[in-house]
Formats: sequence, C-alpha cells, structure tokens
Amino acid sequence: AADPTKIKERAAKWYAENKVPWRDRGRDRNGVDCIGLVIATGRESGVDIDPKDELNRRMPWGQVARYLTQYALRVPIDEAKPGDFVYFGLTSVTMIGVLIPNSASPLGLDIVFANVNESVSVMPFDPKFNTIRGVARIKKVSD
Repeated sequence: AADPTKIKERAAKWYAENKVPWRDRGRDRNGVDCIGLVIATGRESGVDIDPKDELNRRMPWGQVARYLTQYALRVPIDEAKPGDFVYFGLTSVTMIGVLIPNSASPLGLDIVFANVNESVSVMPFDPKFNTIRGVARIKKVSD
C-alpha cells in the first residue's frame, strides 16, 4: 500500500511547483488558502478532513484550526518530519503549512504554505527564524 505521508509530501510539492494560486476557502488544485492546502493534501493522501458545520457550510479559520486537532496530535517541534502540519504566525497562529523534505534547508525540512493573495510557496523550516507555533501529525484513520 502507498504511504500516506509520502503521498502528502508529493501533493504538497506539486502545489508549490505548479504555483497553485491563493483562493479564499479554496480546497483543490484550482486554488487554496492555507487550510485548503492542508485539506487538499490530506485528501490526496486518503484522509478527508474537510470541516463543515451542521448545515454543510465551510467553517471559519478559528473553528477549522480547532477542528483539525481531532485529526492530529501535537508533536514537539524538534521531532517534526515530512508530512506534518506546522502552525506559524508573527504574534499568534495565523498560518498552517505542510512540511516536506529538503536536505539544503537548515533542519532538512521546508514549509509549503498558501501565501495570501499570491500562490503556494515554500520556505525553510527553521524555528529560530520562522515564528513556529506548533507542529501536528495526522493520526492514523483507524485511531
């Protein structure tokens, strides 16, 4: 069977390499916001975590971040690995991205994220430089 983490890594790389545009509440290869990138790469790796409320409407960012915690476990930043989600922001959590391997980066990882009003972008994962607020790992679907 295919490794869901590897599929998520490949999907995240594809979104970055193809400069998928930022789109508010976007959830697919036509455009994504930061939550949409996490949802889309999760879906492509076999984990459907698209949060909707009881009326089947997409939830706002704050609710989505809380919703994702039921699918992911927080892990220490120094234990981050490819496929994990990373929460970051200047003064609070305002962005979420997906970690991919990159041997040229300081810690061997890059963050793929949806850059507001631009396109999916990549930056080095470096907790000393970036304002990393936390790392989370998707639980196995059977957990």
